[in-house]
Amino acid sequence: TGAQVLGMLIFGRLVDRIGRRRIFILGFALSAAVPCVFPFAANIWGMALGYLTLGVAYSSLFIGSTAHIGDCVSPGRQGAMLGLYESSRGLGGIIGPIIAGAITPIVGFGGMFFTMAGIGLLGFVMAIIPERARLP
Repeated sequence: TGAQVLGMLIFGRLVDRIGRRRIFILGFALSAAVPCVFPFAANIWGMALGYLTLGVAYSSLFIGSTAHIGDCVSPGRQGAMLGLYESSRGLGGIIGPIIAGAITPIVGFGGMFFTMAGIGLLGFVMAIIPERARLP
C-alpha cells in the first residue's frame, strides 16, 4: 500500500541510524497495538486510519527484519534466509485471511482483531528477548 511504501522510505533511513533490531521491535509493538483499535472504530474513516497505521507498522517490521537478517547471517546464506523469510511472509498472507475467516464466526470481528494483536504481541515478546552470542 501507499502507507507501506512511505513507511519503507522513512524506516529505511532510520534503520541505519537507530538500529535494525529497534526498528523491527517497533514494528512488532505497533503490529500488536494497532489491531486493538479496529473493534472500536466508529466508521470507515477510523478503519482506514487504522489500516494506514498498520501499513506503516508492517513497513518498519519488514525493513528492520530484512536488515537484521543481513547483519546476523553470513553472506553465503543471506539469499537463502531472505528467501525463507519472504516465503514465510507470503504464506502468512495466504493462511492469515483463511484463519481470520474461520475464527470470525466464532469470536466475532473484534475477537479476530484481538487475535491478530495477540500474534503481533507474541512476535514482540520474541523480539525483545536478548540475543545469545553465537558459538564458534
